Amino acid sequence: MKKFYLLLTLSSCIAAQVFAQTAEFQFREALPLGGSLVALIRQNDLKFPNLIDLQILGKGGKELAHTELNLHTEGARTKVESTFKWGNRLNLLLAHYYPAQRSTAYELVQLSLDSLKTVLVKSFGKVRTPPIPVYAFCGYSISPDSSKMMFFNWPIGPPQDSVNLLVQVFDQKMESLWSRKYVLGYANRNFLVLGCLMRNDGSAFIFGENYSEKFTSNTQVQEKNIDRLILLMSGKTSKVDLIKLELGEYSLANLTYSMNRNGDMVATGFFRKTETSEYRGIFTIKISAEANQTIQRLNMIDKKTFATALNIGSEDKFLSRGQMDRTLFGYDLGKLFADPDGSYALVAGRRDNTLVIDIRPDMGLHRIRVVPTPFSFAQQRAGDFAQGFLSGFYFRQGDKYFFIFVDPNNGATDDRGKKLRTDTPGRAFLVEMKEIGRLETRPFQSKFAQRPNAILATQHCRQINAEEVFLLGTETSAKGEILLVYIIEQIADVVKF
Repeated sequence: MKKFYLLLTLSSCIAAQVFAQTAEFQFREALPLGGSLVALIRQNDLKFPNLIDLQILGKGGKELAHTELNLHTEGARTKVESTFKWGNRLNLLLAHYYPAQRSTAYELVQLSLDSLKTVLVKSFGKVRTPPIPVYAFCGYSISPDSSKMMFFNWPIGPPQDSVNLLVQVFDQKMESLWSRKYVLGYANRNFLVLGCLMRNDGSAFIFGENYSEKFTSNTQVQEKNIDRLILLMSGKTSKVDLIKLELGEYSLANLTYSMNRNGDMVATGFFRKTETSEYRGIFTIKISAEANQTIQRLNMIDKKTFATALNIGSEDKFLSRGQMDRTLFGYDLGKLFADPDGSYALVAGRRDNTLVIDIRPDMGLHRIRVVPTPFSFAQQRAGDFAQGFLSGFYFRQGDKYFFIFVDPNNGATDDRGKKLRTDTPGRAFLVEMKEIGRLETRPFQSKFAQRPNAILATQHCRQINAEEVFLLGTETSAKGEILLVYIIEQIADVVKF
């Protein structure tokens, strides 16, 4: 059964907005647009929608614009790949999959923020693809200065044929700056695209993987045969620069990437020996925008360093009651944050704890800090599964690091009827990571916490800029209606004592 959502916004006074709609819609996301503006995006089906409902909300939740788009395309199933703001427009990246033709047509729809009128529809052409959703057969990136957008698609040919990537770069008016097809020396069946990044000068990075041995549907994948790839394309020629990763005897277990305002690209991931599951450390690479100067490092993390970080993190009385695995392995990579001073922070997590790894501008390892997953998160209830660090919202204020956790077992009891949480300071709580790695847990001070029945949805929260965060959650009314509750709040107000 699809849920009908209402909306409450938190401000000096609380305003309610009931959505007018002609069909039942499911919430997709709320996108902060700057100032007090928020775009609310809902679909009649989260997988393959025919209709999408869009609203622009202002101060106090006042509706400023509202439209409903019909996404129906004859003979196709449509998927909304991404929604994002670029310049003064709301953008929808659509993929129209045609099962009979086994092909996908990619399309960008741009709408004005003041009226939600369609300003431009840009087609990127139709390419042959397997059924969606599968892998990243298309992707986009906006340059750090927001002057350009790149779009790539990967038309799938016969499995044994070489990979063809079509890369297109546009200005803010969606006028073409360059477009080029690149033929890579990898077979379609062995290749996988992870994503892309775009520089201010219009050059582009593609991140991918290639399986170096023969690959069929019956192949048992071995990590030692997976090559992580970084490709650089200037657009001036059809030449592709393959960035050789200097890993020596090690292999990468994963890879994530980021770019600062200058266009310097940094990628990082855990490395290990192929015959072991335990990580040996963090690999880092930086390719500067100026002359493509490259720095690569294998930053070893020995057992003593990791154990020290675990011990300091475990000193927090509220977070430390769970038992943590003291082996460095099994971490999923989160976001790689770029700082104005040229340093970076990598967030990685597994079920029992979250790591924040600080990386110096020279790509050396500065320090490791640990936030244990709250103990009650590990206490499973029917239908629940703790997601570890994915259950927390990470944000920053200057050189300070914070997590907001929502305790899913607040008020729950164990098998003996004893409450799992007796000292939880409210449904949500704030953790600050101190300079040397020590943690400070305190009540969540946001106006959001003043609504006792509101539950923060950390997967929809985001940091807007250096001063503001966007917080969103749900609340159930007395009539059983599900309300969406959001606030744009100053970080200083959220983290104050």
